[in-house]
Amino acid sequence: MNQIKTVQFHGQTISVLLHNNQPHVAMKPICENIGLDWAAQYQKIKRNAVLNSRIVMTTIRGEDGKPRENLCLPLGFLNGWLFGVDANRVKPEIRKRLLQYQAECFEVLNAHFNRPIQQPRIQPPSVAEQLPTRNEILQVIEMLLDRLREINNWGGIEADRHLSKHFGKAPNAATYAELVKMVRWLHRQTQDIGGRPILAGHRYPETQVRPITADLMRNATQSEIMQAVAVHLMPRTANANRRGHAESALFEIANLHEVLLKTLHNKRYNNENKNINDRQIEQALMEAGRLHIFISDLITD
Repeated sequence: MNQIKTVQFHGQTISVLLHNNQPHVAMKPICENIGLDWAAQYQKIKRNAVLNSRIVMTTIRGEDGKPRENLCLPLGFLNGWLFGVDANRVKPEIRKRLLQYQAECFEVLNAHFNRPIQQPRIQPPSVAEQLPTRNEILQVIEMLLDRLREINNWGGIEADRHLSKHFGKAPNAATYAELVKMVRWLHRQTQDIGGRPILAGHRYPETQVRPITADLMRNATQSEIMQAVAVHLMPRTANANRRGHAESALFEIANLHEVLLKTLHNKRYNNENKNINDRQIEQALMEAGRLHIFISDLITD
């Protein structure tokens, strides 16, 4: 449906037709505003092949309330017509008004009808904002070292020596990436194979490891089954081929973890994956993490 809008321009009214949501300027009122002869300009527009091909006719009520047929041109073609009128060949009393229209009319109408749409600015958190600082990671390492001291009943520096021996350096001398690896390794050192925190004085899970039997598979908890499988596949009994399979599994779990993180990010910030709730993705991430720890323990000396 076509709509007629009016825009004020230096005390005069310009009628604009919204045809297919595109602004079209009623030409006769503009000619009358400037003081140009409409009959002559009408013929000029009709003779121009480009302007004639873009004409849209509509009915606009005049000041007397009577409907009148009006010729309209797309706003983008207004300047083409305006600058086709030679200011040096019009009457002196309308020259100033014509120059004003040539200089400003298009800009005023274009600014009115083609305002840029302001999209809501939703700033996703940057990667830097999501990552912990170096000091925060060092604090986590110190907390995990305290847990390791409790578990093994170590003195103040034994846990530090244990960490430095494994990585060949102390945390203060490590890079950011190495600190992250230290946190992951310490997590494995302070959790049992089932992912539960090891209690002080219990270097290995407090529940006794059970042999793999049919009864175990039917009645045991997931954690007990994982412990039994781990003992069966420990490095001291595993051959090189089995270790290779385990390392391949770790690689696939890492890929799965990246996919899950991307899925969660796209759901939160790109409005994707609407059929999955955040809790389901977070649960999958936790399970992937536990599986990674489980397999890592199988191949870690």
